[in-house]
Amino acid sequence: MIDQPRDLQARIDELEAESNRLLETVDRMQQQLADNKAAVYWKNEFDRAAAECAQARKTTDYWNAELHAANAECDELMVDATRYRFIRSLNAEQFDSVFGNCPRDAKNEALDRYIDAAMNRERGE
Repeated sequence: MIDQPRDLQARIDELEAESNRLLETVDRMQQQLADNKAAVYWKNEFDRAAAECAQARKTTDYWNAELHAANAECDELMVDATRYRFIRSLNAEQFDSVFGNCPRDAKNEALDRYIDAAMNRERGE
């Protein structure tokens, strides 16, 4: 004959042990879920920061291009200013000798070439 109270107590002990194992599993799963939430949070923060960096890079590229364009324009203006100062430095005779051969309808680049040639002659180039 089977000793039922002992069998029942053994079964109760087994179930309590199983219950404790299940509680430990639930605790681990809750910790993993919390870790996953933290991982998701930090991934979202990383993605946001990466997007901000990409935007900043685009902004930096834009302003670098603007800076290069402004520097190029400044260089062009310096050449024009040098030409203007050269023209102003000429006396009447020098002016006539520089522009005497320049056609009256010379514009922009053609006029610039005459001035540049005169400036180069003046510098001995």
